[in-house]
Amino acid sequence: MRTKAPILAALCLVCGLGLTAPALAQDYDFDWSTIGHPGNRPTNAEETAHNPFAPPMGAVGYEYRLAKTEVTAKQWLEFVRAYAPYWSGSRYDSAFIGYWIYPANGDPDLPPDYRVDKAAENFPTEMSWRMAARYCNWLQNGKRPERDAFENGAYDTSTFTTNSDGTFNDQRTHTAGASFWIPTVDEWIKAAYYDPNRYGDGVEGYWLYNNQSNAAPIYNAPWNGGESNGGTWEGDDLRYFDVASYPHTKSTWALYDLSGGVMEYTEGMLRAEARGAYGSDRYQQFPEYSDLIADYHLNASPDVAFAGFRIASVVPSSGCALWLGSSWSLLLRRRRHHV
Repeated sequence: MRTKAPILAALCLVCGLGLTAPALAQDYDFDWSTIGHPGNRPTNAEETAHNPFAPPMGAVGYEYRLAKTEVTAKQWLEFVRAYAPYWSGSRYDSAFIGYWIYPANGDPDLPPDYRVDKAAENFPTEMSWRMAARYCNWLQNGKRPERDAFENGAYDTSTFTTNSDGTFNDQRTHTAGASFWIPTVDEWIKAAYYDPNRYGDGVEGYWLYNNQSNAAPIYNAPWNGGESNGGTWEGDDLRYFDVASYPHTKSTWALYDLSGGVMEYTEGMLRAEARGAYGSDRYQQFPEYSDLIADYHLNASPDVAFAGFRIASVVPSSGCALWLGSSWSLLLRRRRHHV
């Protein structure tokens, strides 16, 4: 029995030549899209001419994954139930539960539990930036129920403090080597607007809108010929939609709901007291402006349910992980034969 650990360590060391965090990233229940073409160029002045103050953006030197849709109420419910024993705020605080999850009871003397409206299970949901970061930590740590699984991993939550002048001290970007995180601005912009063949075969560039077009999507219900539910709260069809309700509207990388749904958090610090959120949501009066490349929204309070997000992840290097798993299984079988 004492030989197992050294042998496993040796396997990991050998595999470690190619086995890093990417090999250990799980899919969970997300539908992933790999954002390729590493080393792409950033936007140029012509592509962001509507915003002369926009810096070059969108250049990413590595492959990564983004979930094809935003985090849903059902996915968030699992996290809410797991974190509930450590939540000290109101059970009704939208920063924690979003807008589709409700306490099963409001009695502080009873154990907390939560439920989601069945009709809203696949709606995109909102939460605070800091709770989104804890969600990433939880995924990073294999969804363990212990408190430390929520407080460190991709983000060190001990840094989550706010100063008297409104600025905050939160860890700016995810920890190097993390498997799950909130997208960076460049990662989000590339996934939403970049096309390796934008100006012709092999001629890269950026679209003006996040639907592979220089024209805004049609903002209406799917059955009315709509391509996005951005700004539709004022229309005749006052209702919400599941994620991916517009399957024909997507980015070059097959991401849905970049327009409409909920605005999406990034790690980007656009000011000392605000992070950037991107894309439109169904409540905005002028979604055609919010969906433009380089447009953004300022989230000045990391403890308020301002937006939602789609999870970012490393691209698993499955070959080495499969080799390690099969080698360990073979080792166990051989040991059984010798018992």
